[in-house]
Amino acid sequence: MCDFAGTLESALGAGGRAFKLEALRESKELFRRALENATVGMAHTKVDGLMLHVNDRFCKITGYSRRELLGRKFPEITHPECVQTDERLLQRIMAGELSTYDRENGISVRTAPWRS
Repeated sequence: MCDFAGTLESALGAGGRAFKLEALRESKELFRRALENATVGMAHTKVDGLMLHVNDRFCKITGYSRRELLGRKFPEITHPECVQTDERLLQRIMAGELSTYDRENGISVRTAPWRS
């Protein structure tokens, strides 16, 4: 099997590593801008549901501030009836059956009646 990336890195040497670092910086910045400028609510989470990044629209939809959401786990703001569905979908991701999933509902706003 041909290792094109390894061959390219060997050929470029230190300059190749600098190129990779710059590409990584650009990729991170592109992701950050896409998240922040999205017209829909978006949250980037770890596998365990820990929220790493949320955009302003997601905060507005849920009624929580960014500070309140970051560091919390998704199930904490998900309707109890939806948590099991999310857990099953996550298991499918971990098994390699899915690469991603999205949900259009199931997230509760801060003032949801079941939250009291």
